[in-house]
Amino acid sequence: MRRKCSNRGPRFWRCRPGKKRERHRTNEAESRRYRFKPMLPMQIAGPSPLIPGFNTMTSVPSSELTDLLQKLIKIDSCNPPGREQPVAELLARVLEQAGLEVTITRFAPERANVLGRWRSDGDGPALLLNGHLDTVPVNPDQWRHDPHAGTIEGDVLSGRGTVDMKGGLAALVMACVVLARSRIKLPGDVIFAGTAGEEVDCIGARQLLNEDLGPIGGLIVGEPTRLEVVPAHKGALWLEITTTGKAAHGSMPDEGANAILAMHQVTQRLLDYRPAYRQHPLLGPPTLNLGTIRGGVKTNVVAGRCVLEIDLRSVPGQSHEDLVADVQNVLAAVASEVPEVTASLRIQADRSPVETPLEHPLIQTALEVGQQVLGRPLRPKGMSYFSDASVLAPGLGVPTLIFGPGDERLAHQVDERTELSSVQSAARFYVALVQRFFDRNGG
Repeated sequence: MRRKCSNRGPRFWRCRPGKKRERHRTNEAESRRYRFKPMLPMQIAGPSPLIPGFNTMTSVPSSELTDLLQKLIKIDSCNPPGREQPVAELLARVLEQAGLEVTITRFAPERANVLGRWRSDGDGPALLLNGHLDTVPVNPDQWRHDPHAGTIEGDVLSGRGTVDMKGGLAALVMACVVLARSRIKLPGDVIFAGTAGEEVDCIGARQLLNEDLGPIGGLIVGEPTRLEVVPAHKGALWLEITTTGKAAHGSMPDEGANAILAMHQVTQRLLDYRPAYRQHPLLGPPTLNLGTIRGGVKTNVVAGRCVLEIDLRSVPGQSHEDLVADVQNVLAAVASEVPEVTASLRIQADRSPVETPLEHPLIQTALEVGQQVLGRPLRPKGMSYFSDASVLAPGLGVPTLIFGPGDERLAHQVDERTELSSVQSAARFYVALVQRFFDRNGG
């Protein structure tokens, strides 16, 4: 999920803050928009966010939640190839037993989404809770424990996907179960959507947009945030660049056109490239990562082809079309200067950045609920990764909150693990947030 950029590149692409050109600085109006004072208990007004008889410390059954998370970890849904259908079927059974209307949508062999809806008595917009069902691949030989065993040591559960994001998935589902069991009266439906394929192509999120969900008032994505409120994350533009030259015998390089040398010029120009952007107070500047490079066939052959894959992380306000056009201009310049070399570009992934203003009721509600449920003030922060929100937020046109258990720095890592108490806290947060959201929006 996270892509670290090198501090050896030019100033624009460095992760560490540095002096930017005047046109890139945040203006005073933008700065005021993001200023924030921690919420204190006395600032929480309005009706209680807790359902009748609900105790934030005890009313989410911890043993049931732990059991669900272990079962999720024991299902191998590594992507590729995916195989999310068994995860969808497990969650469908849990949600159906709690009284939700459940639908499984299968769109490829062993690939599926699961949708659960808790029907309300009102006709207001629904609140959509989303988590993805797949994980990244894993090499079991590198792990202390079987990555699909769900090993528990004290408060820590280890396994592939505990952080990204089966911990959040279990918390979201258990929140729906608790709400359904309470028979609480809400002015709008609560919808849980478990989506396939987020780790590769967001195919499940795109499929979800084809469903008749009805009006949606807000989106909550349970990606790992260390239980912090995240109203914004970066977008991602993954590009594959190919330089094609002319192969020749390695002893006669002048007879060929070396595609690797041409790609060297491409990388230098990319590292010097500075696109226009608005400095974002939560996300910082956009970044560039040179991810992979492949070229040539043999030591004694002039390379006739070279392929570079790059990862551009954009911030709100940047146009991906403009970024692609800028990179194409770089390739055209190199091709015009290097005889017998052509350069081409292919878009591998295009994920929009996500941003909800801090003053939006969904974000303010989350900050208030976090203070009450977690017992500490929360400060909004941004994330450099992307999520299914990159598809769902613009597709549905809704305000979006990313909030979940787990440390995102442990995602995709060997011995990935999360604290069970964090998953429990996330479930309690979701339960309280749902009612407070509806209290503020027509309850």
